[in-house]
Order: sequence, then C-alpha cells, then structure tokens
Amino acid sequence: METTLIILIGVAFLGMLFVNVYFRAQVLKAYKKLQRGGVEFEGADMLTQERIEELVERYPAQEEPIRQFTGGIRKTMSIASGLIVLITLLGGVLMWYR
Repeated sequence: METTLIILIGVAFLGMLFVNVYFRAQVLKAYKKLQRGGVEFEGADMLTQERIEELVERYPAQEEPIRQFTGGIRKTMSIASGLIVLITLLGGVLMWYR
C-alpha cells in the first residue's frame, strides 16, 4: 500500500510539473503576441470574465491572444490546485498508513 501511495504521489508531482511547463510555454507564446500588439493589462484583469471582456473590447484585434493567455493562466491555476490537493490527500493517507 505504501509503495502504491508513494508512486501515486510521484506521478501526481510529475503531472503537476508537466502541466506547469506545458501551459507556461502556451502562455508565454500568447504573452509575446500581446506584447507585440501593445496590449496593456493588470493581473486582476485575467481572473474575472467581466474584465476579460472589457480587455477584448479595448483591443478587439488581439482577442485570440487575450483569450489564449487568460485561458492558459486559468487552466494552469485550476489544474495545479487540483494536483496540489491530490498530493496533499495522498500524503495524508500515506502518513496515516505508516
């Protein structure tokens, strides 16, 4: 049982690392497009749909990179949060079984 839990924790950790690297590459590509397009925004602009829509209204020519960037950030945050919770739960179960 312990070996299985340790392997699952390792796989979840590697999954989190892979997701981080993959989405970071996607987000950086979109960010470079936004910089070239002269799009200026704050960090809070990408967390609510209302602010994203306002950003798209200000820069309609950059709608696709804006949506790629904000979507990538949101996906990364949600997947990483889920994997952190999974790693924590598996670690707790491992501590309980030891």
